[in-house]
Amino acid sequence: MKNLLPLFYSLFLLSCAHPNLKHTALETAPYAGIKLGMYADANCDVPLKQQGEPFVLLMDTAQKCFDFSYVDPSEDNIPTSHANFRCFRDYILYDKYPFSADCSTVERVAPTINYRIGNECQFADSHEGGVYEKLIEYQHPGTVDCIVVE
Repeated sequence: MKNLLPLFYSLFLLSCAHPNLKHTALETAPYAGIKLGMYADANCDVPLKQQGEPFVLLMDTAQKCFDFSYVDPSEDNIPTSHANFRCFRDYILYDKYPFSADCSTVERVAPTINYRIGNECQFADSHEGGVYEKLIEYQHPGTVDCIVVE
């Protein structure tokens, strides 16, 4: 797991997901912001850290295609994108496009349609191994299309 830490540090440095950064689309749109925590252990007790803070990816469900990229230890830029967010009471579904910055299918790997993530800790595969992930502070926004009902 130690060899994966540079990957995750780089991911946060290059993504707009750091919790201290402003996320304009989330501040102005009525869509849910989804927090995805990344962990080093199967119980999700040991968060991966970036600059001393827990590794949290904030996904903007208002975007048709939410993308981020990171630089892996080999200094390759690795894009990933997500689309078609659906929010349910205890979990969300979305389509995951590894190695694609624009939610399109690439030859290297097929997309994961209806990827499910909930409040339970689960293994997440990566091209360098794997990590564990779960939703953090998730509250159903009120609609399946992730629009927040006030």
